[in-house]
This record gives sequence, structure tokens and C-alpha cells, in this order.
Amino acid sequence: MTPRKDDHHCFQILEYDAIIRMVSDHAASVPGKERVHSLRPSFDLDEVRRRLSATLEGMELLRWKGGVSLSGIRDIRLSLRRARIGGILTGEELIEIADTLAAGRRVCGQIADLEAEKAPLPYLRSLAERFEGLKSLEDEIRKCVDEQGMVKDRASTALTRLRRTIERVQGQVR
Repeated sequence: MTPRKDDHHCFQILEYDAIIRMVSDHAASVPGKERVHSLRPSFDLDEVRRRLSATLEGMELLRWKGGVSLSGIRDIRLSLRRARIGGILTGEELIEIADTLAAGRRVCGQIADLEAEKAPLPYLRSLAERFEGLKSLEDEIRKCVDEQGMVKDRASTALTRLRRTIERVQGQVR
């Protein structure tokens, strides 16, 4: 169930907008901030329980780890949309994707490092499972694109041959 129009008064009394601003200030990325601003109270008991459980797991992770670094996360939504429809991504966009994957992998590693007996974290562990297998994509991007977003010679054998031919021809012209 969604909030009703007459609930606006309750939100004002609870200073809901102020709470959302405070939480948003702690978000590490633009998508995170947008997600916080999109949150609305739920009147569905199961949804409330799910959200509380996820929040408690986050608090438990912070208690055990003392903090979770989200550095390296980029807003890659537009790049992913373009890739889904077969668009071409720039080298810089690919590096942003690799950086975001690495940041996610680090967080997943922190979750995996916690013994399940100490902190079961079923919701967070299920989210972390989504990152399994993405290390190979991150590695492939880094193998093919340098940190400045330039495609490396070894990105493909055809590119390696082409660049060597260009260098040889340029050498002959000089």
C-alpha cells in the first residue's frame, strides 16, 4: 500500500524530508542519492519487515567491519543502457564500469570475509552473489583499456597487427 494524500501531514510532523536529506548526504554516489530520495514509507507489513531486516544487516556489517568503502563507484547507468541496445562505449566509460565493478567486488569481499555464523546477512549475501563472475569482465576491460580510456594494442590481435602496420608505414615515411 502506498502513502495516502492525508499522510502528508504525518510526514511533516515526522520531518520525513529532513530525514531523507540527512540519509542522502551519506550516499556515496548519485544513483545512491536518487535511490534515497525515491524512498517512500510502506504500509505493507511484509515490505516493512524486509526493509528493516536489510537495514539491520547493513548495521551489522558496519559493526563488524567498522565501515564500508564505496570509493570507485561511478554512475554507469547511461553507459549500461547504451550497451544493452548495442551502442558503442568509450574507453572512459569502460574504465568507469571496471572501477564500479571493482568497488562492488571490494564490498562483496568484506561481506564474504565475515563468517556466516557470526553474521548471517542473508539479504546482503544474496546481493553479493550477483557480483560473482563479474571479475572476468573487469579484468577484460582492464586488459583492453588503459586508465586514461585509451584502447591498448593488446585489446585484439587484429588491432595489434593494425597498429604495428601503421608504425611501420610511419617509419618508412620518415
